[in-house]
Amino acid sequence: MDLTGLLAFNVLSGIATFVLITLGLGVIYGMMRIINLAHGEFMMLGAYTTVSAVGPG
Repeated sequence: MDLTGLLAFNVLSGIATFVLITLGLGVIYGMMRIINLAHGEFMMLGAYTTVSAVGPG
């Protein structure tokens, strides 16, 4: 049961992340009519920071 709950939480967390990215891109495109791909750079920077901070402990 614990593994199922953890898996469900991880899936929902991933879906929520993608929804936030999609909403951010949609708002920027709606306001400026330009596809701004800087969100991907910030997402990669945040992921790298998280991995490097969690790695050492």
